[in-house]
Amino acid sequence: MKNWKLFGVALAACAMGAFTSCSDDKNDSPEESITIKDENGNIQLTIKNPEKWVAAAKSVVADLHEDATEELQEWMTEESIKIKTQAASVTVNEMIDDCIDEVDDVATEKIPSPLAILTTGDDCVANLGSVRNVLLGSLDGTVNEASIMALTASKNPQLAQKISTELADAVAKIQAIPQPLKQNANSTEAKAAIAACKTLQTTLSRELQPMFRQLQGDDAALKAIVTQYADGVVTPSVNDAKTAADELLIAVNTLPSQPTEQHIQSVIAAYIKARAALDLCAAF
Repeated sequence: MKNWKLFGVALAACAMGAFTSCSDDKNDSPEESITIKDENGNIQLTIKNPEKWVAAAKSVVADLHEDATEELQEWMTEESIKIKTQAASVTVNEMIDDCIDEVDDVATEKIPSPLAILTTGDDCVANLGSVRNVLLGSLDGTVNEASIMALTASKNPQLAQKISTELADAVAKIQAIPQPLKQNANSTEAKAAIAACKTLQTTLSRELQPMFRQLQGDDAALKAIVTQYADGVVTPSVNDAKTAADELLIAVNTLPSQPTEQHIQSVIAAYIKARAALDLCAAF
């Protein structure tokens, strides 16, 4: 579902554009400006012209919502059918490919070059959470019996443990990066997190993927993995992302033309929730 990643980029652009200073008018008066701070007193964004900001935010979010709606419909009517009807071995290898790509994206783009001023380590952790969910075949951190990790454990328990350890290590190292991420992307902690992600990526690409490519006589197990992935991971995740996009649209569309700080904070909260839900779709 490649367009969900494009939706994520658009959300980041939303944070950089509509959700940051939004005025070219040199005559904006100081009285019109709104400064939004987080719970630690750090400035999140400054809105020099609230009316222009509201108009821009509504336009961007409307486009995002339309994309989210189309993606959900495509999944329900086309993609879910496709992955269940093509050879299960092909789908499982595509699943592993997507996990490898997402870990690489976190290591090479999202940590060292965060797009949005509101981006935090939590977003990168959620991206790895999407990888975890694909591998475990669940959304709650448990290993579903019909999953890549369960079958790996039955074939090569040492490899299953290695992947689990490396994934947990990558998450812990991301969480250790000082915030805000955008100001600490070159820190020692960030470099350690990048290295941990690359280690995980190497294990997935050089050990897990070759093992699955060489599996013989496990068609039933692979088909069960695909079914659980489609019904137990992707479908609820994209539904959650669509619901969060709905809530973001409502939050933006109910903004008055001259919003208060409280109004803006409600939109930020809806934006962060939508972004988090989307991040959990990143690996498919």
